Amino acid sequence: MSTHTMMRSSHAGYIGLALFPFAVMALSQLFFVYIYKGSALEYQKLLYSIAFGVVMLGCTSVMLTFKMREYLFWSWFGMFLCMATLMTSNIIWDIMGRIPSASILASIGFILWAFSVFLMAKAWSIAGLKLPGSKWTVLSLSLIFLLVSLGLVGYELIYRIRLIFSEPTNLVTIERCIRIVSEIAALTWIAPIFLTALSMHTGKLIWPWGFLTVGIFMRLLMISMISFGRLINLDPMISTIWSDYFCTLGLLYLFSAGLAQSFIQRDIKKLHRNSLES
Repeated sequence: MSTHTMMRSSHAGYIGLALFPFAVMALSQLFFVYIYKGSALEYQKLLYSIAFGVVMLGCTSVMLTFKMREYLFWSWFGMFLCMATLMTSNIIWDIMGRIPSASILASIGFILWAFSVFLMAKAWSIAGLKLPGSKWTVLSLSLIFLLVSLGLVGYELIYRIRLIFSEPTNLVTIERCIRIVSEIAALTWIAPIFLTALSMHTGKLIWPWGFLTVGIFMRLLMISMISFGRLINLDPMISTIWSDYFCTLGLLYLFSAGLAQSFIQRDIKKLHRNSLES
């Protein structure tokens, strides 16, 4: 296959990856309605835990296409560690309850989440890319996401900080506070990731960066469900189910991002081999 032909190859596989998360969620709902015998909350939490493992597979897939000295290897490795830590803490919670070790692991996982998103957000600078618009565009979008995030969870953050002062040894409260701060940070850093996707609009790299943007944006919908649920006095169980739904959907998009990036890296390596042979 010539280099030109490979560069013009179909985007169908990436469109499939874009639809994959919704297809999985639709099939999972059919499974719940007709086969699963437990509660909706238990089932959504089960899907949530499985999704962590799926993202780890996507991270592993893309890590195998990079060398350890390459920047994106460590970006995806950070995401892998984040998912592994959060999945482990979830399993401990399900089996043993909210014991201290589970809260500590979850806190580490949320810190890794914010850090891995930060590494992704800096990738354009490391690669020497020029983002659409000016630096003020990045700052303005970041500020918008920061203000929206604070508007949604600012009250909860203040409440948790007050609890820490009254109960400084309560690890669950500290973990919740770290989670809120990490979500705010990740959503603030979504702006350069979104602009990186826009800068790639003429090529296939728009797919992994677009999926990353959607995956992180789903976290905004996740925390929105909790906040709006309280505002309209919605049943907390319903708010939690919808919150977990959006979180799981976001995790599946992170898997799609990893898989799309690995496909592109393999295409790049194949192009390189062909150019050497010709």
